[in-house]
Amino acid sequence: MMIKLIEIFNLSYLLSSLFILAISSSSVSAKILVGVTIKSEPFINVENNKFTGFCVDLMNLIEDFTGLNYSLYLVQDGTYGFGNERTGQVSGLIGDVYYKKADFAIADMTVTEQRKQYVNFTEPFLRFSFSALARKSLVKNLQTMDDLAIKSDLAIGTFMNGKTMINMQLVRDKIRNVLWLYDQLMKNKTNLVTRLDEALYKIYHERYAFIQEEPKNLYLASKDCSLKMLQDQNLYVPGEYAIAFRHDSEYLQTFNNAIKFIKYKGYLKRLIRKHFYNPKCMNGGKSINHQQQQQHYYFVHLIISICFTLYWTTIR
Repeated sequence: MMIKLIEIFNLSYLLSSLFILAISSSSVSAKILVGVTIKSEPFINVENNKFTGFCVDLMNLIEDFTGLNYSLYLVQDGTYGFGNERTGQVSGLIGDVYYKKADFAIADMTVTEQRKQYVNFTEPFLRFSFSALARKSLVKNLQTMDDLAIKSDLAIGTFMNGKTMINMQLVRDKIRNVLWLYDQLMKNKTNLVTRLDEALYKIYHERYAFIQEEPKNLYLASKDCSLKMLQDQNLYVPGEYAIAFRHDSEYLQTFNNAIKFIKYKGYLKRLIRKHFYNPKCMNGGKSINHQQQQQHYYFVHLIISICFTLYWTTIR
């Protein structure tokens, strides 16, 4: 009975989503929406004035499902943005949307309460927590952030005054292992960095683990099989990436419906696999090609056939 209920719900959800998207597309397809973004691999890459990356693939799916057209440009000040309560000015991606230079902003931009004062965010397209990146040889027996806190003697670093450091500070008094990690950051501030290349140098040359948002460490680990990411399975420091619109935007619900539909159809999982996973870094650093898979399936089938034959012979 539960399976049937799920099937009915899924069919209803699918039909309603298609209906909403069909209505939405008729109202937005006539206008080209202008989006602002920022360079940050693998979310946004720019080469020969052409945008590529996870966010571009996501926007192309939204374009397909809604019928809208869009264009992108890079934010001038090179920041994600926030509102300065003292001056009243809003910077970065958030500022361009707030001041109506852009219809929307898309990037690896974290949803925060402060930013919500100036923009509305869509349904999140990624949910994550913090993570740590280190050389595999140093963390062979470690899998999680709890392991890093309890079992490791590595130096720990992160971006100085970055989002991860601020979020750890907010929850440290509630979660013992986060408190321990945060205290380690504060004990030796030379392990705090301002640029990613500084962090990577420490990872490769020191007994060092670098803490930042999970998608970014996952991407770095996919590029170099000698690196390993430690996950936060308990979501101690949760975060979300979403698309920003003005508070009065008529397109917010259209994007929400499209993102929900893309998740439902499994397209978002495909994008994550495409941009954040490297088969060569799995299975001990060796990729499994199609021929190896066929040999594996043949071997399993052979074993099952032998076992069945022996069983049938025995009972007869």
